[in-house]
Amino acid sequence: VWIDDIIFPCSSFTNIEEVENKNIRIYPNPANDFINIEINNNYDSNFNISIYNSLGIKVIETSNENTINIEDLPSGMYFINVMTEKFSRTEKFMIN
Repeated sequence: VWIDDIIFPCSSFTNIEEVENKNIRIYPNPANDFINIEINNNYDSNFNISIYNSLGIKVIETSNENTINIEDLPSGMYFINVMTEKFSRTEKFMIN
């Protein structure tokens, strides 16, 4: 069985990202010694954090910490992934 001519409206995809942006705050960006993570109180307090360098290599992994020490990482671009039971979000940040 084939089904043709299925159209997914683009607006439904953009609404997902707008909702996720309200769930988590990662700051400061650019960072120097520490990066802070604030998660909306509507979500479980258990979360995992992974930080990757620009090559995709995991350089930090931790759980349930709102402040991450990054002073030992060299300057450059990094990606931080925050995962809870309800959502996962990856953001880019810089270290000076």
